[in-house]
Amino acid sequence: MLPVGCDYSGFFVELLGYLAELANVTNLSVTGLGKCKDEFLKGLSESESRALTHAQAAGRLPVNLSRHILIQHSPPCTWKKFPKRKKPMLVIGRTMTESSLLPVGWADCTDRVDQVWVPTHFHARVMLQGGVPAHKVATVPEAVDPAFFSPALAA
Repeated sequence: MLPVGCDYSGFFVELLGYLAELANVTNLSVTGLGKCKDEFLKGLSESESRALTHAQAAGRLPVNLSRHILIQHSPPCTWKKFPKRKKPMLVIGRTMTESSLLPVGWADCTDRVDQVWVPTHFHARVMLQGGVPAHKVATVPEAVDPAFFSPALAA
């Protein structure tokens, strides 16, 4: 699995949007995050930079994940499957596809997580039609910074 890069790709922008909001969750771990250079971090908001720096400093997953919430931000078949005795308190898979059909194997790979977060109702419909159990699928829209994307600033 390639890490989510610091490059404003779709996966990175999504991660950035919710990571800053979840930064105060004490037992939160994120997998699949690449290392951002200091120069790149300076171009982000203070809360985004702080959240990314914290996530990167966490490095490897803790040995005991039983009290952790783990977000695996990548395609489903790259998600780690944990044995019951080593499973985090909650495992979330955050993903998306640009197709109207779920890629082969993805539905089966969702057995590795407790919840599947997708950014739109379109993605949720693709997951459900592809065989992902409805109780796992949650639409969690991409975050928007209203201070940055303010209509007043565009005037």
